[in-house]
Amino acid sequence: MKKIITALLALLALALAAGFTAYNYAQSLGKVRLINNALVFNVKKGETLTSVINRLIGEQPSWRIKLYLKFNPKFHTIRSAYYDLKEARNLEEALTLLESGKGLTTKINLIPGKTWKQYKSYLNEIQGANNNLKGLSDPEIAKQLNLTPIAGDKQAFKNLEGYFAPNTYLIDYMSDTASALRLAHKDLVKNLQQAWDSRNSRSQAKTPYELLILASIIEKEKGNNEEAPLISAVFNNRLAIGMPLQADPTVIYGMGDSYKGNITKNNLRTPTPYNTYTIPALPPTPIANVSVNSLMAAAQPTNVDYLYFMAVYGQGKHAFAKTYEQHLVNVEKFNNEYRKNHK
Repeated sequence: MKKIITALLALLALALAAGFTAYNYAQSLGKVRLINNALVFNVKKGETLTSVINRLIGEQPSWRIKLYLKFNPKFHTIRSAYYDLKEARNLEEALTLLESGKGLTTKINLIPGKTWKQYKSYLNEIQGANNNLKGLSDPEIAKQLNLTPIAGDKQAFKNLEGYFAPNTYLIDYMSDTASALRLAHKDLVKNLQQAWDSRNSRSQAKTPYELLILASIIEKEKGNNEEAPLISAVFNNRLAIGMPLQADPTVIYGMGDSYKGNITKNNLRTPTPYNTYTIPALPPTPIANVSVNSLMAAAQPTNVDYLYFMAVYGQGKHAFAKTYEQHLVNVEKFNNEYRKNHK
């Protein structure tokens, strides 16, 4: 009996030693230095963990990889993405980063006041993303993004101007730009609804789309965020009495590529759907993509009787007036100050 116990203990010791040896051998795989720690390492969609490990440290026996993963089950949940592995020295450090899911991202910066045409040009040039919308028409893009039509847009998706909220959006490195635009549109819908629900009695917008159009004009006209409700008041007051908005940015937008930096008197007299000198109403679409500030200003114009404003050169603000006579006084005053300071 004693010999049997001794033999069993010996077998147990051998098993423990073998297990310990196997464990150490498996764990040693984690210390193998990388042969591929390029700045950008792509874990492909659907790729097996064995394939990833072999690309990181070179071909290994499948049983050794299986044994390593058996002792390290946390590494079974890596996400397909692009990763920065330049700080990883060995397989364990690389897999720890991959397991975290913190892949590289690309920043998509949509600036307030820029047009949809400018957004599309920007997305064509951006590095670190795949512009899968390049060359598509606006209706095709709307379908691809599954956009929500804005109430009051009678030609929904014919022109996507104003359909995206300016902001900085982070998307997975080398993923489709469509993902950023879907987020931007979702934000726009939310922002517009909040502004629409907060309208005061002086707002003249009859539909959310009209509110968006007016906000886009405010976006292009305002010198700063603080004066946006005053700019809004001028435009809403004019709409209330059927007075043309006479907003230069709408004329510029209507000129398209023919605008070269200056507006002539002839430009102001030439009728286009966007020339608010010749039409006593809003243009048919927004003229830019708008910030929350401009949307709220459009919905909540200040309770003042202003009908005119002019830019105060070099000061990033405007001077306001109730009458045309007061407006002319402002023009004379601030133009004289400008000439005096720029002799």
